[in-house]
Amino acid sequence: MRNTINDKPIVRYTDEVLDYFNQLSETLYYQNYFGLMDSAIRYVSDMLAYIEKNIAHLPKHPAPEYFSKYEKYMQYIC
Repeated sequence: MRNTINDKPIVRYTDEVLDYFNQLSETLYYQNYFGLMDSAIRYVSDMLAYIEKNIAHLPKHPAPEYFSKYEKYMQYIC
């Protein structure tokens, strides 16, 4: 049984990953990758949207048994 709603994979982020993405915007701005904070925030937001939209088409691998404590038959992408 796939972990889907309307045949769309569910993407779950740990709090640490969400914190990373939040901090990434600031890092990109303060390291002068973007001249405006709004641009850095939009870049990270677009990255998350890309993940959500394309994850179903990316190659998947069975997650290690350790992750079955969260849910059985989980998969991951690299």
